[in-house]
Amino acid sequence: MAIAPDKIERLLVELCRFLVEAADAAREIATLRTPEIATYELNCANAALETLRQAIVNRDRTLARDPLLAVATRLGVTLDEADPDWQKLAFRALRVMLEAEQENLRRDQGHFDDPSVYFKPVRPLIDCVPDFSMTNAHR
Repeated sequence: MAIAPDKIERLLVELCRFLVEAADAAREIATLRTPEIATYELNCANAALETLRQAIVNRDRTLARDPLLAVATRLGVTLDEADPDWQKLAFRALRVMLEAEQENLRRDQGHFDDPSVYFKPVRPLIDCVPDFSMTNAHR
């Protein structure tokens, strides 16, 4: 029996969400790091990205196996690797893992697409504040 498209989507979304949220949580409690440790961790992240890219190039789905099975277990979904859709699911998971790793790398370097949930309500308030910069102070 094929894996239903809605299950495939749910598994991939949850996999990506878990990978990003777990990295965010780890960053939040991590201790101060030296520039040398930051460089080392950046090199490790780049190596992980390259490994995922190579898996995609080689169509080697084995890297996706354990993360997919873990997410499936957490969601109460049984996956059968003999299922005709397993190959498709595992290949898509490689891309999701690559994208999550890229997002984690960006966040680890302080690059975010959106303001934090704490900054969003402040945005309208600061956009309405008059400009008190030095250039306006002498007018």
